[in-house]
Amino acid sequence: MSPMFRFLIPSLVVCLALTAAAADGAADRAKAYAERIHPLLVKTCGKCHGKEPKDNELDLTSLVTAEALLAQPKVLEDIAERLNEGDMPPKKAAQPSLNERDQLLGWISAAVDATAAAHAGDPGPVTLRRLTNAEYDHVVRDLTSVDVQPTRAGEFAPDSVGGEGFANVCEAMPMTPGLVERYHQAARYVAAWAVLLPTGFRFSSSPDGPDWTAEAEKALRSFHSRYADKWGRPPLAAHLAATMKHRDRLTRGGPAAIKEVAAEEKLNATYLPRFGPESAPSQAHHCRQRNSLRRRSNGRRKQPEWKPTLTSPDRSRPADGVPADLSQYWKLMNDILILVFRTDSTRIATMKCCNDASNIVHAHLGIRDHHHYIAHSQPDDLITLNQFFMSQLAYLCQRMSEIKEGDSTLLDNTAIMHCSSMLHGNHESKRLPVILLGVAGGHLRGGRDLDYLDKPNRRMCSLFLNLMDWGGLKLDRFNDSTERLPGI
Repeated sequence: MSPMFRFLIPSLVVCLALTAAAADGAADRAKAYAERIHPLLVKTCGKCHGKEPKDNELDLTSLVTAEALLAQPKVLEDIAERLNEGDMPPKKAAQPSLNERDQLLGWISAAVDATAAAHAGDPGPVTLRRLTNAEYDHVVRDLTSVDVQPTRAGEFAPDSVGGEGFANVCEAMPMTPGLVERYHQAARYVAAWAVLLPTGFRFSSSPDGPDWTAEAEKALRSFHSRYADKWGRPPLAAHLAATMKHRDRLTRGGPAAIKEVAAEEKLNATYLPRFGPESAPSQAHHCRQRNSLRRRSNGRRKQPEWKPTLTSPDRSRPADGVPADLSQYWKLMNDILILVFRTDSTRIATMKCCNDASNIVHAHLGIRDHHHYIAHSQPDDLITLNQFFMSQLAYLCQRMSEIKEGDSTLLDNTAIMHCSSMLHGNHESKRLPVILLGVAGGHLRGGRDLDYLDKPNRRMCSLFLNLMDWGGLKLDRFNDSTERLPGI
């Protein structure tokens, strides 16, 4: 018998035993419900919640099987809550004995625990999510740098969202055939603002061709108006006078002297070399420039080339499928992230802990409700869950700090940004918690708490400009920001 079969057969026996045990438990609960719990519900609640409910639409008497009641978890939760708080039955009605109340609550608690365990790690059906009108308009604005608001122009139906303009409940955001057609119309509307260029395209603030020409001419005039008249002609007399006045300096000083003289005389450093001997830099300047390039080239050749610490994975491929234990799943994801950095498979990676409306039940932490629900109503469980996520981040940093890269570590040469799209479960998005970890090759200094709440240029994209600088990508602008975040 092969080792694989020696492993699989005991596992199969255990799985069958667990399945049989779960089935026996479900059968016992169903029997207890039919014999004791349902009659007790009818006796206790049937007067108000019978075939003809009073001031409500809930008929508990018709839920004759445990399966029928468990199919309505909201009803089950409401019954338990009202029994605990003494709201059901009404105070003027006949009350169940303490033993009867304990029977009801005990059966409900056991049923809820069994249902949570059976569905642990299962997010349930994932609904296709679309953008809200506000999100769609903002995305188009961010991509085109023009606020054309296509959903308003296309008269999209209003979304059922609050003032923040987004929704976490996918079921409340259906995609209808009529809406698909509106998206097609919106695409044609946005495309009308695009201006074709020899090297690509840009988006104009107007969909009209004459305005595109006027925008291009305005940009050209604005550029030349700093050193020329309205027709784009530079002040020849001023440039010629400067070349005569600073002739010796321009001849001997080369490009550096040209820039200095242009700044002093308030002239254009591009135009100035065209009017005198300074357009031909001295031989000495050429020699200095050549020798400088040689020194830099020789210095680069002496530096050892950086190499990844691994040329191939140092571990075997994990088994197919997602581990049932979520803590093991996150450990595996962190190990994969470290592996791609060590093999230099990528220099940038992202990992999302959960989505904005996560229905995952973290039963391994003793939490019985899904993530989205506890974010709104169970702060203690939310703290437990956040501590779990932070422990996974700590594991990632610890592993990276143990991996040597020359005289430094993988963590020393990495910048990690850990953040959330909200401060807490009540949709607070104006104050976002952001943690920066690592040393980023010497660019990042840790051990600090920086507060930008009331500071100018408080934009996430400003922080992204800092991160791109550390990675060697220098941009003048990223989305809505043209400045770096100071003090990082």
